[in-house]
Amino acid sequence: MKHEMTPLRIVLCEGVVSVMTTYPVFFYDTQVGQVGLEPAGLYEKVTVRLSDPGQLVRIILVGERDSLLLGTALPENGALVCRRTVSRRSLPGGILGAVALTENESWQARGDTLLRLRPDQAEIAQRYVEAEPVEGVEQYPRLQPEQINGQDYLIRRYSLGEFLHRQLEKL
Repeated sequence: MKHEMTPLRIVLCEGVVSVMTTYPVFFYDTQVGQVGLEPAGLYEKVTVRLSDPGQLVRIILVGERDSLLLGTALPENGALVCRRTVSRRSLPGGILGAVALTENESWQARGDTLLRLRPDQAEIAQRYVEAEPVEGVEQYPRLQPEQINGQDYLIRRYSLGEFLHRQLEKL
C-alpha cells in the first residue's frame, strides 16, 4: 500500500482557509505521531506531535534524499511536541515523514533483528554464525559483519529515506 500525504483544509475564519499537509512520525519502526506542514508565506510552519516514549527525542524531517533536523520535542499536554518555522527552500525534497531519535542511538530488539536509527541512517542487524555461509552476502555489499554485545551480526545500512519507504510500505 502506498502512503500518500494527507492535506487538511482548515477554515481559520470566514473566507480564510489554510491547508496543512500531514505525514507520519516513526520512533524506530513504530508510527507514533504526525508531522504537519502549513504554508506561511515563503515559510512552512512545521508541527510535530507524538506520543511520549518516556525520553526526549530529536525530530528529523525526512525526504527522498535528504533530511532536516527540526529540534528536540518537548512535553506538552501528555505528548511531545516540536514546532519550527522553516523556509520552503530548506525543506527536504519529496517529504516522506519524520523520525524521532533518542540521544543514545541504542540498538532496539525486533524479534531476531536489531534496529538502530542515527541522524544520517538506519541500521538493521541480523544474527549469523560466521562458520555458516550466509546466502546473498556477496550480492549485497552494504551488508557488513559486526559484533554487537559479543555476538556476530550482519548490518544493513539504509538512508533515512530508504528506511521510511520501507515503513510506509507496511502501513
